Amino acid sequence: MARGQAEEHKQHVQKLWTEQDMAVALADIRSGTPVRKVALKWKIPPQTLSDRSKGKTKPRQQAHGTQQRLSLDQEAVLVVWIQLWADTAHPISISQIQRIARDLVGGKVGKNWVYRFLQWHPQLKLGKPSGLDPKQAQAFNEAIVRKHYEELKKALYPGLNPSNLYNMDEKGCQ
Repeated sequence: MARGQAEEHKQHVQKLWTEQDMAVALADIRSGTPVRKVALKWKIPPQTLSDRSKGKTKPRQQAHGTQQRLSLDQEAVLVVWIQLWADTAHPISISQIQRIARDLVGGKVGKNWVYRFLQWHPQLKLGKPSGLDPKQAQAFNEAIVRKHYEELKKALYPGLNPSNLYNMDEKGCQ
């Protein structure tokens, strides 16, 4: 196959619809719209849509549920847990996700399991941590921080007990 043909074939085979699209398309079919018309509208292959509407096939995750290492409930808990840690400014690494999954299943998960898990859950994103800027590191030393709070106390809060001062930034209270 020539390179251009291979790309065209790949685009043709590539799934252009989501399970949400499928759910709406199935609702359209139940309301009486012909399968071919719905298939064109939602860019779902007509045979796939017809089979799904007749109950011949299931969504991929349900169809391959017995082959999954984690149950759907375990996956949902893991997703919530990852999001919770990310929301509290403590993103976890691939190795941590893999370790948690291993603990959940009571055995090994494949070396590429995390990447496939992340493909199934597009709301989760991998990020690359960045190191501390040297200028920030230099500015954050005990003498400078102490001086800052002394000046702040004098300028804004005369007579305020220093134990009642809190540091806040975009990540929350510290």
